[in-house]
Amino acid sequence: MTDAGSPTPSAVLAAPLPPLADEAVLADYENGSPALAVAIANALVRDWCGWHIAPTLTETLILDGSGDRVQMVPTLRLLDLHSVTENDRPIDLAKIRWSPTGYLRRPIAWTTRERGVRIEITHGWPTPPPLLVGVVLGIAKRAKDTPASAVRARTAGPFSEQLTVSADGSIGGVALTQVERDLLAAYRIVPLA
Repeated sequence: MTDAGSPTPSAVLAAPLPPLADEAVLADYENGSPALAVAIANALVRDWCGWHIAPTLTETLILDGSGDRVQMVPTLRLLDLHSVTENDRPIDLAKIRWSPTGYLRRPIAWTTRERGVRIEITHGWPTPPPLLVGVVLGIAKRAKDTPASAVRARTAGPFSEQLTVSADGSIGGVALTQVERDLLAAYRIVPLA
């Protein structure tokens, strides 16, 4: 039994976790590192879209079963379906219809088991679509050029600068604008509620 101030045994870590970012990364960010800005922009776009998009990959995915006759696959460019297992049993691919937008259909319902569907697929674009490249570069440029600072304007001698303020009132940091979201919408897997 633990007292109210002690962490539960499942919350105790064997060793401290490494930080997600450290002082060196902060210095790179504050100095406008192009490599860091591009890495952040790529991650932001892929996270928001819900899949890798490009390049074309062959990979094995483990999915929660839908419990319906349609099983969603986290891709919007399915090129080939190599194998499917459900609850550790192989499924005859001739009994499955699939669409390039990531739907696997069959006449009976898929399992409802978490991690009950395992698929091997080839998916994604061979190279990033130009529209995505443009969005990523725009985000990276903004991340590189806009310091993560609360300062909105500064003057030094005859020079002054006014920083762009986001619609939410923030300066610095990185977030997708509404225009970028609109441009990326065709590449986004919309999460089900």
